[in-house]
Amino acid sequence: MATNFVQNGCFLTVTAPAAVSSGDFVKVGNIFGVAQSDAASGADVVLRLDGVHTLPKATSLAISQGDPVYWDVADAEFNKTALSNWFCGVAVSAAGSSDTTFDVRLNPTPPLAAGA
Repeated sequence: MATNFVQNGCFLTVTAPAAVSSGDFVKVGNIFGVAQSDAASGADVVLRLDGVHTLPKATSLAISQGDPVYWDVADAEFNKTALSNWFCGVAVSAAGSSDTTFDVRLNPTPPLAAGA
């Protein structure tokens, strides 16, 4: 193993930007993941950066399996709008407009632009 290896990167410890609960989706700069425990604002919290998690989605929005999804920081939910939002995952499960959550695979390869 290389002498400069630090960790595999599936879990990272970050400073909580606000109080978080275990299972919350958290974004710190360009790092985003699911909190593994409760943490007060400014405290250390471990984020899981990969895997599939059940997370909040915009209501009145239908999502199909395989759709790229984006985190809307202002609304604290996923949607399908790339503009001003953060690409964070791909829908693993379909969700109807009345559903409030869906399953998301975090940190997959970003989707290709149309015509790429």
